[in-house]
Amino acid sequence: MEDHLKARGDKFRAAAGKAAKPPEWRSALELPTEFVVREARAADLMIVGGIRHPVLRDPYRCVDPGAVLLRAGRPILLVPPGVTSLAGKRIAIVEFCEPGGDASAQHHLEDVTQFLRRHGVSTACERVRPIDVTVTSSLFRFVQDDAFDLIVAGGYGHTRLGEWIFGGVTHDLLTNSPVCCLLSH
Repeated sequence: MEDHLKARGDKFRAAAGKAAKPPEWRSALELPTEFVVREARAADLMIVGGIRHPVLRDPYRCVDPGAVLLRAGRPILLVPPGVTSLAGKRIAIVEFCEPGGDASAQHHLEDVTQFLRRHGVSTACERVRPIDVTVTSSLFRFVQDDAFDLIVAGGYGHTRLGEWIFGGVTHDLLTNSPVCCLLSH
């Protein structure tokens, strides 16, 4: 396992070696989620691979993206299975609202857009949309119809029972998003 981690670290350094600042690789033989959450204190952004079937996730070999999102105290960039690159050219910032909530939703979007502009992101598209069937199905349809490559969203957790009964947008983003997601709790 140590040889495997070393090989992964070498591959990471080779891929990120042309960065302006040298990359840092950290690894340990322990539960991956616990390790990543603890080491998050040294990061600005956590890049986490998505999983399609969270029930089948091996906690000894894979990071739980939801746990990292809720416990790390850092934003995460979730990369869904099958996504190999992120251009970041078409960014979706969407607020879905009930009828009559357009003004408040637009104010929320303007706040997020200003925050991203302060950090050099000027290609964001902001829209207030009505909910069709579910928020998640509306969001995924919007993202695919307009060819967005990144979703920016807040990540929130509910009790296991509440998510089991009602589902959750964050859970759906973590398990079913067709594009990368920048999430913050």
